Amino acid sequence: MCRSDRMSIWAYEQAVLSKCSFQHGAIISKGGKIIIKGRNTNRTKYLNTMGICLHAEIDVAMKLINCYIKKQSKGKKIKGQKQIKYNLKKYIIWVVRASKNKSNSEACNYRYSAPCAECIKTLIELGFKKIGFSDENGNITVKNIDNVKNTHISYAQQTFINRHIHY
Repeated sequence: MCRSDRMSIWAYEQAVLSKCSFQHGAIISKGGKIIIKGRNTNRTKYLNTMGICLHAEIDVAMKLINCYIKKQSKGKKIKGQKQIKYNLKKYIIWVVRASKNKSNSEACNYRYSAPCAECIKTLIELGFKKIGFSDENGNITVKNIDNVKNTHISYAQQTFINRHIHY
């Protein structure tokens, strides 16, 4: 079993634990080891932004930074910087979306899970370099985050825009 298969299975296990309509799971790995697991959740606040839901890739990124990175850099102050770019280039984020049609409980049925435009922007700002996600065919694709061209916004983001922004 190759690395992308192993990592996507772990992310899938997180996805099926999600209580959201679209079940996404994510993990962060470094050197073949799983560091953090997470999934999308309902309404939450992160990075001083109130959101309808917390996407799985942002959930694991925040857990990594809060649990590991900040503890390692405790006591080190950086003056004059609002946005801190962490050294996260050795970490890979893996994201999958579980299919609602689970015909076989043993099989992982992946759906399209490329990160939305807002998540891509946030992950780049934080300093991540690579992401693995399930594509339209259910295959796992690993790309440099800079090369992921995605203009889609999530269902939750669309709902928020439709409810709160009037033209």
